[in-house]
Amino acid sequence: WSNEDTSFSGHSQRRSELHHLDITQTRPAFVARRIAYGFALFGAHIYSTLFWYQDTRPSILVPLLVTVVYPLLLIVATRIMTARSRPSERYVFEFLLAFDLYQALSSAAILVVAVREASLLGMLGFSMWGNSSEMSSPTLRFLVWVHYVNRILELLDTFVRVSQKRLRAYGSLHVWLRMISVWSWWV
Repeated sequence: WSNEDTSFSGHSQRRSELHHLDITQTRPAFVARRIAYGFALFGAHIYSTLFWYQDTRPSILVPLLVTVVYPLLLIVATRIMTARSRPSERYVFEFLLAFDLYQALSSAAILVVAVREASLLGMLGFSMWGNSSEMSSPTLRFLVWVHYVNRILELLDTFVRVSQKRLRAYGSLHVWLRMISVWSWWV
């Protein structure tokens, strides 16, 4: 830990940068090593996604576990953060940078490949929304599965925001919408 990370003035400045980030006005104090940790984490996620993929219907156990475990862990995290005097600040900005870049790039890649695959299957004609359910390919099934896994990974965002003590911004509607997203992509 460097003095910049542990001093009170360093925390105040960093917190100010995290809450009021305007790239055109303020350049946050990035710690390159922390950004590399974030990208390494998402690299491991990509590897595990590719490694564990099977071209079969996903188990209902996953959305059931998410429905039970996610709200319980949020309750625990909220109680822990309520008892703390200051929000978590180490690694937060760099993790969110890597997280948001991963989500944006993976979603863009999924969109491009899905449109390409749908075009190859002849699904982009005038009957785009009325295609037969038998029209599919291993690539489309893989893309839907990767997007499903990304929606589960997106649940981490709520924990990061709770660690910053932004407790009021994430109410029950936010939690329900996240869980519905996991269920809808499972279906």
